Amino acid sequence: MTRSLVFLAVLLAGILHGQQPATPEDPRSKTLLAIQSQLPVLAQEENSLKDLRAELKKALTAEEKADIELAISERRDRIRDIRDNIRSLASGVPEDEWKEQASTPRSLNEEFQDVLAPAIDQLREATAGPREMSALREEIARWEQRLRLAEDATARLAALPDAGDLTPEVQPHLAAVRELWEERRNEATGELQALRTRLDEKIARNRGLLETISDGFNSFWRGRGFNLLLALAAFVAVFVIGRRFHRFARLHNPIQKVDNTPVYARILDLLAGLVIAICATSAALLVLYVRGDWLLLSLATIVVVAAILTSRNSILPYADQIRTILNLGPVRHGERIVIDQVPWQVDSLGFYCGFSNPAIPGARLRLPIREVIALRSRPIAPKEPWFPCLLDEWIVLSNGHYGKIIRLTPETVVMLHLGGSRKSYTIPDFLALAPENLSKGFRVSSVFGVDYSHQPLATSRIRETLQQGVQLALLEIVAHEHLKNLTVELMQAAPSSLDFMIMADFTGEVASQRNRLERAIQAACVDLATQHQWRIPFPQLTVHSS
Repeated sequence: MTRSLVFLAVLLAGILHGQQPATPEDPRSKTLLAIQSQLPVLAQEENSLKDLRAELKKALTAEEKADIELAISERRDRIRDIRDNIRSLASGVPEDEWKEQASTPRSLNEEFQDVLAPAIDQLREATAGPREMSALREEIARWEQRLRLAEDATARLAALPDAGDLTPEVQPHLAAVRELWEERRNEATGELQALRTRLDEKIARNRGLLETISDGFNSFWRGRGFNLLLALAAFVAVFVIGRRFHRFARLHNPIQKVDNTPVYARILDLLAGLVIAICATSAALLVLYVRGDWLLLSLATIVVVAAILTSRNSILPYADQIRTILNLGPVRHGERIVIDQVPWQVDSLGFYCGFSNPAIPGARLRLPIREVIALRSRPIAPKEPWFPCLLDEWIVLSNGHYGKIIRLTPETVVMLHLGGSRKSYTIPDFLALAPENLSKGFRVSSVFGVDYSHQPLATSRIRETLQQGVQLALLEIVAHEHLKNLTVELMQAAPSSLDFMIMADFTGEVASQRNRLERAIQAACVDLATQHQWRIPFPQLTVHSS
């Protein structure tokens, strides 16, 4: 008891030494009041402990000794808690933080989360203050409930008769009950005072959420985050430099310039990629080693080893892909392949394969190797077309549509009709209409018939006259070099006329005038018939009666 009072006196003297008088609203005044409220409780507990030790000496049975020893242990714990509470109130530092035991070794999963999810950990730590304040409020609510119970019990006991009106048998029991509830009321009052003071201090020291998060991130990036960033930068730098050097070596390697790259050259490409990946990974690990970040270094090594073991066990399912990359599969470099009804040239084989179509401007296609291994390619035939038409060429479709190609992509063909209208087709629909390309040269043919009365002149004079007249009419529309050939022949002796076939071949430069040329041939034939008085027959219906 004496040592406790001396300890408290020294503690209070240290708090008051060199300080100005505290006002009732001053936090120091609240702290002193909270400490003072604990002193009676501490004295009460020490007296109870002293009485229990005296009872232990007088105990006769083992059961009584066990009960008293249990009560003594509880009193000791209670006294220790009160003293810790007084120290925490005086210093502002919770005793449990000072007495915190060394942390137990964390599991690999916890360390892994600590590395990969530092931001989440920082957010969790940022909520530590609010959670502690919430716990204090809950504890205050429990002690307020206990104080109300103690006050109700004390009031009920005060309403009972005084000691002089009680029998000698009842008087000591009632006095013990009154003393017990008086102690409980004092204990609840002291606890509430201490908890409220701690809550006020927590509220005063609590920082904003944004400030806490900002400090957490800053702390992370100044330490482990900075090391991780340096390692990633080293990996990317070595990988990019290695890839550029490999690309430079490929451009100056004569083996890579041939149409069919040898297998050993592709094996060298794979080995080069593997060496670049190993060098980049080693650079990242070396940065962690130099920085002394053993945790990140250990985890990175584990990840690398796990990746190697996984790739070793899973390489067999990718055998077809490896054969294709080595130019040993069904799809070969430099050959022709058809994808979605469009022919493509195989430009590169790798984890992503590149394709191009020389007939489609800017047409490039890139597909993952897993989608390519199911396809088939074949060698390219000499002068083999890559598409039925090119941009700005004139075509006629099987449905009679005639126009100029103004847009050509791997998905869509846009055709400009005479008059300005535009028609869009998907590639499958366009190819299904069997487009005829007029820009490489085309023929215009027309049929003209004369009456049977001109039969003697049909194979000589009439044919020659039509030849000369139609040619003159066509040369008025197009230049001589664009009319490649003109032929007029007797096609057939029809039931009511002698039919002549007029065939004119033109170069592709005048494909835009195809319809006009057809009309010009018929107009020239009619003019010649009028000039030479050739009768143009018409279908006749003959009725025979029996």
